[in-house]
Amino acid sequence: MSSATRLRPFRTTAFKLAAGYLVVFGLFAGGLIGYLVWETSSVLIRDVDQRLTTDARRLGQHYQRAGINGLFTAMQESAQRPGNRLYALLTPDGVEVINSVGLLPDGVWDEAGLARFAYKQIGPEGHERDSRAIVRIILLPDGFRALIGLDIGQTDVIRQAIGRAAMVSMVLLAILAILGWFYVNKRVLKRLDGISQSTARIMDGNLSERIAVMGTGDEFDRLADQLNVMLDRLERLMNGLKEVSDNIAHDLRTPLTRMRNQMEDALRQPPDNATDRAALENALGEAERLMATFQALLTIARVEAGGRRHTLSQTDLGQVLTDVMELYEPVAEDKGVSLSFKPAPEAVMATVNRELVGLAAANLIDNALKYGAGEGGTIELALSKAAGMAVLTVTDDGPGIPNGDRVRVKDRFVRLDKSRTADGSGLGLALVEAVAAFHDGALELGDADPGLRATLTLPLGSPEAGS
Repeated sequence: MSSATRLRPFRTTAFKLAAGYLVVFGLFAGGLIGYLVWETSSVLIRDVDQRLTTDARRLGQHYQRAGINGLFTAMQESAQRPGNRLYALLTPDGVEVINSVGLLPDGVWDEAGLARFAYKQIGPEGHERDSRAIVRIILLPDGFRALIGLDIGQTDVIRQAIGRAAMVSMVLLAILAILGWFYVNKRVLKRLDGISQSTARIMDGNLSERIAVMGTGDEFDRLADQLNVMLDRLERLMNGLKEVSDNIAHDLRTPLTRMRNQMEDALRQPPDNATDRAALENALGEAERLMATFQALLTIARVEAGGRRHTLSQTDLGQVLTDVMELYEPVAEDKGVSLSFKPAPEAVMATVNRELVGLAAANLIDNALKYGAGEGGTIELALSKAAGMAVLTVTDDGPGIPNGDRVRVKDRFVRLDKSRTADGSGLGLALVEAVAAFHDGALELGDADPGLRATLTLPLGSPEAGS
C-alpha cells in the first residue's frame, strides 16, 4: 500500500465506505429498535389498561350485588391469588383493610383515575425488590376507595432487555463496519494500489508492464482486462512508431542521398539547359516518391488511430471493387496483364469506410501488378460472402511470397530482395493490414499455386451501425 494511504487512513475510500455504511445502518437499526420499544410499550400499556378495565367491571358487579361486604370478599380472594394483580381497599377513616401492594407512596389515594408509582414488591419468601405499578383508584359512593392495579416490573424488564439488545446490536454493527473497513482496505484498495503501481511503471517507460489479473472474474479483473487490451494497443503503436522512425532513417536516406547527389552533379557541370532539366526531372521524381511514401505513412497512422469510425456506412462492396477495376484496367493493359473481376452472386453490403476499403483493394491490385503477374500473366479480383464476413480476394500467377515471409511483409518498409528493383516503398501491405484492423477484419496471404492469394475479410456489420 502506498505511503499516502498508510499516513492518512481516514481519508481512504475504505474508511469512507465503512463510515457511511455504519451511519446508514446505525440510523436504520436505531430507528427499528426504537420503533420496537415504542410498539412493545404501547401494546403492554394497552393490555394493562384493558385488564384493569375488565377487573374494575368485575369488582363493580360484586359491589352492586352485595355492597361493600361483597366487594371486600371479592378483593380479598383476588389478592390471595398468585399473579401480578394488585388490590387495596381504603375505609372512609383512612384504614387500609386490604393491601396486597405494600407501602403505598403518599398521595396515591388522593385522586381517582390512573396512577403510576414505584414500590417495593415482597416475594413469597419475604424478599423485596424494586418494581413499578399502574393502578386505578375508584371512589365508591359510601366513602370507601378501591385500588386495582398491575405490577409492570416485567414490562420494564422487557424494555431493558430490548435496550440491551439495541446496545449489543450497535456494538456488533460497529465491529462489522470495522471488519468491512479492513476487508476493503486489504482487498479492494490493494488491487487499486497494484493498478496504480503498474501504471507508474508504464509511465516510467516499461511498456511491457501489464495489470495483474487475479482470475476472480470480478469488476477489477474486467477492468484489468480492458486496460491490458488498451496497453497492448499502445505498445503496438509505440513500437510501430519506433519502427517507422528507424525505417524512415534507413529507407528514406537512399532517395534523399540520390536526390542530393544528382543536384550536386548538376551544379558541378557547366550550365546546360538539357542537363539541368534532366536533373530537375529526376529530383522531381524522387520528391514525388518521397511524398507518396509520407502520404502512405500518414494514412496508416490515421487508420491505426481509429479516427474515421464515424465515417462507417452501408456500402456496396461490389460497386467499390468495380470502381477500382476501372482505375487499374488501363495500367494492367499497358503491362500486358489480364485483370478480371469475379463478383458475388448477390450484392454484398457491409458497414465500412468506403474510401479505406477502396484504398486497400487498390493497394492489393497494385502490389500484384508490381511484384506478381508479369507480362502475359493474370490477376483475378473476387468478392464473396461467408459466415457474416465479406471476403475480397486478389490472386496472381507470379512468383508469390515464401511462407516464412508472409507475416513479415505486412510490416512497414519490408521489401523482399527480389522486389527491391521495382518501384515501391514497402508500405502497401502494411496499409491493407491497417485497414483490416480498423474494420476488425483480417488480411491473409496464401499460396495460389502458382502465385500469391491475398484475402481481405471484413465484417458485414449491421445497417444500424453505420447510421
